Amino acid sequence: MAKSKSPKGKKGKGKTPRDPYNSKLKRGLKTDAEVAGEKEKREREEALKKFGPCHFDANECMTAILMLQSEEDHIVIGALNCLQKFLKKQTENCEIFAELHGIAVLARLIHSNNPVIQRMAMKCMAIASKAHKAKLAVRDTELVQDFNNFCQSLDETMQEYASLCMSNLATLYTGRLQLIQNGSLPILLKLLEHPDADVIRNAIEAIWRILEEPLNIQFMLSEEVLKPIVDLIDSEFPTVQVIAMSVLQKVAQLPSGTNLLDKMGLIENISGKLDKMEWGDLHRVALKTLINMAQSKPCCTKMSGLIGHLMNVINLTSDEKTLSHAIKLAGKISCVASNASLLIDSGFGEKLVELLACDNMKLVAAAAMAAAQISACDARAMKILTKAMESLLDYAESPDITMQGFESVMATLSHVLASGKPAGHLFLEWGGKDTLIKMLTKINDYSDDALISAMTCIHNLSLHWALRPHFADDSIISGILAIMDKTSNPQLLVAAATALTGLMCEHQALVTMVNKDGIKMLIKLIQHDEYPVIASAVPIIHVAGTYEDIAFEIVEHGVLEELWKRQDLISVNGPFRTGFERLLCSNLSAKFSIAGHLDPFEKLPDGFYDYGAVKNAEDIVSVSKMVSKSKTNSDMANPKKILYLNLTKSVRKELTESNPIFTEMINKDFTVQNILEEIMGIIDVEGSSSEGEVLKVIARVVSDRLGGPVDKLKVSYESEELELANLETQFTSVVVPITMLSAGSHRPRAILFKALTDAFGIPCSLDRGGYRKVWNVVLIRSQKCDKPCICTKPSEASLDCDGEKKQAKAVYSEKLRRYVVDLVHQPGTLLPFHSYEANAYCFF
Repeated sequence: MAKSKSPKGKKGKGKTPRDPYNSKLKRGLKTDAEVAGEKEKREREEALKKFGPCHFDANECMTAILMLQSEEDHIVIGALNCLQKFLKKQTENCEIFAELHGIAVLARLIHSNNPVIQRMAMKCMAIASKAHKAKLAVRDTELVQDFNNFCQSLDETMQEYASLCMSNLATLYTGRLQLIQNGSLPILLKLLEHPDADVIRNAIEAIWRILEEPLNIQFMLSEEVLKPIVDLIDSEFPTVQVIAMSVLQKVAQLPSGTNLLDKMGLIENISGKLDKMEWGDLHRVALKTLINMAQSKPCCTKMSGLIGHLMNVINLTSDEKTLSHAIKLAGKISCVASNASLLIDSGFGEKLVELLACDNMKLVAAAAMAAAQISACDARAMKILTKAMESLLDYAESPDITMQGFESVMATLSHVLASGKPAGHLFLEWGGKDTLIKMLTKINDYSDDALISAMTCIHNLSLHWALRPHFADDSIISGILAIMDKTSNPQLLVAAATALTGLMCEHQALVTMVNKDGIKMLIKLIQHDEYPVIASAVPIIHVAGTYEDIAFEIVEHGVLEELWKRQDLISVNGPFRTGFERLLCSNLSAKFSIAGHLDPFEKLPDGFYDYGAVKNAEDIVSVSKMVSKSKTNSDMANPKKILYLNLTKSVRKELTESNPIFTEMINKDFTVQNILEEIMGIIDVEGSSSEGEVLKVIARVVSDRLGGPVDKLKVSYESEELELANLETQFTSVVVPITMLSAGSHRPRAILFKALTDAFGIPCSLDRGGYRKVWNVVLIRSQKCDKPCICTKPSEASLDCDGEKKQAKAVYSEKLRRYVVDLVHQPGTLLPFHSYEANAYCFF
């Protein structure tokens, strides 16, 4: 008998319904694993559709929330049980729960009279609060005070979940603010002594998150507050240890926190834990804490006992982050010379050389920073790191290098180059010059610290005469001047000025500096407000002043006027005093106008000119100003004419082009050399041999040349002024050669007399006083005077007219007799210094 079929849509009693999985398996369409996987997936989806005994649909989460409002406790408990499972599945469910305002419902249930409902509601809130939207809902509901109360209750379950809610809430900035304002921090600190490890973890984690806000760290700065946290780093639970150490790391960010932790003996407590290599996370956080504490030099001094443990970590650890932190800590504590020496003795220098050559850029960066720090304190480290010169320069050229890493490399190089000339040769060999030129051509791409280190490198290289010419080229000098022009950083300005000073020891570098408008940068240094910047200009002036041509250019560009404006800085103890005097010594015309005195052993150069005493910086006259005055003699700053001393026919081109009087002087051969020859003829005829007799001959010739003797009662400057006015009218020039005057009083006679006595080698000063008086004071020597010679170059000063070397002069003391030479009233009369007659001639 045939079996009857079941009606459509109904299952037969005697037949098993067809299983699609079995049918596919039988057809060989799927493997056993695939079928099992799909079965498991189907079962999981079916489970998600049910809320335990209530059998609610997962897509209808609102149904469970509505059930929470029931007055029946068993229904609420069932709904809470279902919600717990739902919230644990994934974070997205917690977001859905928060959007449906479930937090507000739970906020009512945590105050239920039923302890089961209260605990389950708090647990659901703790689970849900890991989602961002749920945290915002907890914050907006303002439940912090309730959490505080639960944490202080005797219910350990409520304490655990309330502290977890506070920990989650502390991830928000506004949540941290609520916790601080509601006084949660002291409550959390009390929970650190709780017997439950979960409560301790939640509390310490909440504290750590609260300290994410730096302003909150100040609430932890007391030994009473920190003691339970310090005790937790010895906890049996590794997670609690790591979080507690992270809290101490944040406290150590403040100097006061560092001092407090040092007082509590944290350094000794940590040192023993560094040897346990299996504690990777704790190692990293402990090293970070020590790095923060190493910002304090007293703490660095106390960390000498850590060096052995630290080197064990560096040599044995395989963790990249731990090794990086250990290297950074070693670099930090090397700021103490004794620690640096111990590290070098422990082989840290060789380890740095090894790490700088590795392929891991993070470790190279950490090693470069440590190398910069230890090489600044230990000379042995400088020499050891010389071996890493190639690695340092390769890292500097790496495209993956960070700016901080580049700063560390340049700082290391600046210290290594200070170790001696061999390091400089290696630097040059491995392409260090190209690195510097690259930096100086793109200064906007580098930080000020990197540029300061580069300037220090150039300065250290310029100290060696064999290396200096390689770096005193146009590209480097132009880059230094560009830095000085663009930067406003005083430290960078000082470093650039120092580097430029070293290179300027090469004359070609000086010429390049002048041609590249370097004098403008010198004026910028002089006008600066910072004392170190101002002081950095003094060596430049000293070096530039050693060359006559460079000193002339400096004065022409107005450096002397700028120095004169800074009266506070050119005083006796001022920073510019020596530089100002050096520049004046290289320009005797300006020195005589400003100081009113030239020393007996200062020889007047060819082209010396006098424009009278000056009281303001604007009155200083340079050659360029003489040219302009000659072209337009109206609006003169000084009523006196400019007297020009022409020892020879050699005159600057710009003066001859603007002053026809010089052409006339050259054509008629009106020079001091001719007057000198006239004096020599008289000496030969009269047989004068002593200095006193020679001085009388010179005085008579000068007096006769400029109008002869003048009666004391009839002293007048009218004849001199008339003569100067006639020459000015004739040649339209305010610059007048002294040799073209036929009449003159004190000023032209004293200048001409000084020039002639210089030629004879007789010490003679030139002084200016009031009432338009200028006079000479001579030092009488007992030796026979040498054959006179007018030298136009300083290098010829030791040769006579025949080119033979003269004998060295004797050294004269203050015991030599000084005389004022009368050139006006009784020419040739030697008036004892400070006598009535001398004072009358000079001052009355």
